[in-house]
Amino acid sequence: MGRIFDIFVATAESYGERPFLHIPASGAGAADTAQAAGANEPIDYTYAQALGQIRTLKDLYSEAGYGAGHRVGLMLGSSAEFFVHWLALNALGAAIMPLSGQSTRGELAYAISLCEPVLTVTFADSAQHLLAAINAAGAPVPLATIGAEAALPRAATPAVRQPPAADTECALLFTSGSTGEPKGCILSNAYFTLFGEWYAALGGFCDLGHGTGRLLTPLPLTHMNALACSTMGMIQTGGCIIQLDRFHPSTWWQTVCDSGATAIHYLGVMPAILLELDQDTAEREHRVRFGFGAGCNPRHQAAFEKRFGFPLIEGWAMTETGSGGCIMANVEPRHVGARCFGKPTAAV
Repeated sequence: MGRIFDIFVATAESYGERPFLHIPASGAGAADTAQAAGANEPIDYTYAQALGQIRTLKDLYSEAGYGAGHRVGLMLGSSAEFFVHWLALNALGAAIMPLSGQSTRGELAYAISLCEPVLTVTFADSAQHLLAAINAAGAPVPLATIGAEAALPRAATPAVRQPPAADTECALLFTSGSTGEPKGCILSNAYFTLFGEWYAALGGFCDLGHGTGRLLTPLPLTHMNALACSTMGMIQTGGCIIQLDRFHPSTWWQTVCDSGATAIHYLGVMPAILLELDQDTAEREHRVRFGFGAGCNPRHQAAFEKRFGFPLIEGWAMTETGSGGCIMANVEPRHVGARCFGKPTAAV
């Protein structure tokens, strides 16, 4: 299977009526993740429902001339629309460039000028911000808004006439830029496919199950953790992605419980914040089997696991290396509180 879309179709054929995406009400009303379905209402798609929307949108993109060789900037936050547009474009062999609505005009202009998308897509209430960045970049990039897909601007250049393959570009993601300007990483379909296969086969404490997993993440779809790791892990096991717009400490445990999450993704500061909160009955009524993340302070790991009842599985990875360089402490001995993220496997 060369495309992520093909994997999604295969999963939908096996798990069509299973939940694919759940966006809780607490994550559905943020300014840069406004939902077409209505703010502050939970959003749920089965695999079959999502596939129907993806195919409809794929046809609209195809009619407008988009396909292989094109890169489309998506400033859609962590929304349901993001997933639908990504997979619709992937079905045609086009790549995406996720853009953050929290970025400054200058940051967006840098990304646009460097990566030369042929189209950008965002919500109507974010259009002026993105348009200002396009103008600052001096790039004549057309802009489309959610809800007006039937009037997509026609592609200015023809798509490449070749079938999408495993090495075809799937997404361009930016690194954090901690040591200079962010780097744009061109990531293939194989990068995403292998990430999902790696996560599905990881096992140990990180058993995703098949058709039963519900993975909650507050991490943004502009980064590889949410876009490649958690999303592909769920798609390739028929699980449900529970996507939040961000980390909401005060409602975290209630959201975890209500959503039926069986796994969560985290970054280091989250355990520290949750340990500072007053005890809540919901914090022990969840179904979470493990947390998957990095950077937990050694002083907090054992206390977190004892209080909340599940292990925090620490790991290491880079956008540039993907699953090919992942190391996870998913089996014993984990050496809790020692900044241990496991040993390299034979494949690393």
